[in-house]
Parts: sequence; structure tokens; C-alpha cells
Amino acid sequence: PPMVARLDWRPGARARLAAYEGLAIRLAAVPGIAIPVVAPPPGSVPLALPVWARQPDLLVRALRAAGVEAMRWPGREQIPFDRGALPGAAAWLDRTVLLPLGWAGGRSRLSALLDAVARAAEAAVGASAAV
Repeated sequence: PPMVARLDWRPGARARLAAYEGLAIRLAAVPGIAIPVVAPPPGSVPLALPVWARQPDLLVRALRAAGVEAMRWPGREQIPFDRGALPGAAAWLDRTVLLPLGWAGGRSRLSALLDAVARAAEAAVGASAAV
């Protein structure tokens, strides 16, 4: 407890918020990607950036192959519900991919992540058109 009391969480929180905002702005122009929450609520410290993808499973596989620790959210553990009555919930379940914000690195790492997402999204869109 004494060590935890002396820790300053603010630099990490600022870095995560800056990463969130930077990625959200840059990814808004990537075909096949939508940003459902453009800015996190005040006071939050997001661990990931949620993005919506046309083919989220394909996007996650392509990103992981490129070394990006992306994941589907919330997974398949949800209870059944009336999708017609709750289209927003259905969209979150069907389209959401989480991109990590806790990675270390500066502009070059951000550029690499953006490039990986753009390539993976393009591949996922192409794959869905072929289906």
C-alpha cells in the first residue's frame, strides 16, 4: 500500500487517452472501419479502442498475424435477446474489435499499428466481397 500511494497514474492515463484520440482520428478514414465512440467519457482511462469492422473476425486474425494484440468483444458469452428491438446492442456484439492502447512506443509504433489496421481492414473487406 505505501508504494501504491506514491505511484503517479497520470502519465499512463494521459498516454492512453492520447493514443485513443490519435487512433480514433486516424482510423476514421480507413475503409471498413467505424469508430463508435470517438472520444472516451471524461475521467475515463481506456485500455482499448473499440472499432467496428465489417468482418471483425477476419480483421482480428489479420491483426494478430501482424503482431497486433487485437481481440473481439464482448465475445460469444452473451445471452439471447431480440436483435430487432436492440439494434445497437446487436451492432456492438457483431462488429466490435478492440485495439490495444497500452503498447509502448512513439510515432513509429503508432504508424505501424495504423498500417496494420489499414491493411487488415482492406484484406477483410476484400475477403467479404469474395464470399
